Amino acid sequence: MKKILTAAVAIILTFPAFAQESLLSKKGLPILPQAHDWSIGIDAVPFIHYAGNFFNNGVQTDKNYFSFSDRHPMTIIGKYMKTDNKAYRGKIRIGYASRKWNNYIPDDLSTTGRMVIDEKNTTDMNITLGAGLEWRRGKGRLNGIYGLEALVKLTSHKDSYSYGNEMTSSNSSPTSTDSTAWPASLNQTSQPYASNQVNSRITENKDGFGFGFGIRGFLGVEYFFAPKMSLSGEFGWGPMIDNIGEGENTYQAWNGTEVTSSVRKTGKTSNFIIDTDNVDGAIVLSFYF
Repeated sequence: MKKILTAAVAIILTFPAFAQESLLSKKGLPILPQAHDWSIGIDAVPFIHYAGNFFNNGVQTDKNYFSFSDRHPMTIIGKYMKTDNKAYRGKIRIGYASRKWNNYIPDDLSTTGRMVIDEKNTTDMNITLGAGLEWRRGKGRLNGIYGLEALVKLTSHKDSYSYGNEMTSSNSSPTSTDSTAWPASLNQTSQPYASNQVNSRITENKDGFGFGFGIRGFLGVEYFFAPKMSLSGEFGWGPMIDNIGEGENTYQAWNGTEVTSSVRKTGKTSNFIIDTDNVDGAIVLSFYF
């Protein structure tokens, strides 16, 4: 009896060791994150699309390799494991983009078919900041994750236009690129863009300052396919407020004697949403250190 009890106690005492051993790699490395680990995560979906197109000879059109969601694109996710099952979670994006398009149009003063250039310059600023708490539970490589986070989003947008044909007393209606003909993206390359003779044309379009704020609870899963490397997905629910302030459009025109500049205000916009989200179907690839 004594031997049986001793063997039973030994099995009970060694059971946690066997359980822990099942969460080690063949090289003895821990598979799950541990207290005081840090992680960085990005959306893996664009890479999956790229790999799929590579194997099926498709065309990869998604150049936004680090998109996170339609509401918070190109956001990097970081975590700090306070304990084995609790993490502080942060998100950050500081983005600035500048794009330029040229359009060749006839020179109004040339009799030899000479061309001049109209130009459009676009600048965008996008900042996303987020912070929250995440908890996890589960056994083995598959963990459930849940928690709460807050998000802040700041945006701005401006279009600037310059024209090859000057507006003067001798050319009060110069040939200019139609403001609605300029492309919406760099992938739209068909040229020349439509142009016509105008006595008024836009020189600047500036949106108002954008501000968004949201709070969301989230629930999802995270699977560790290698030591401290995982794929995760989640759903969330909560309110989101988006506001874009009053913008303005600047025009130049010929009034019969000179070129004048006028400014037209654009209205404000605001949105309030409370709904379920799935962060645009993102599958987050995370690395823990």
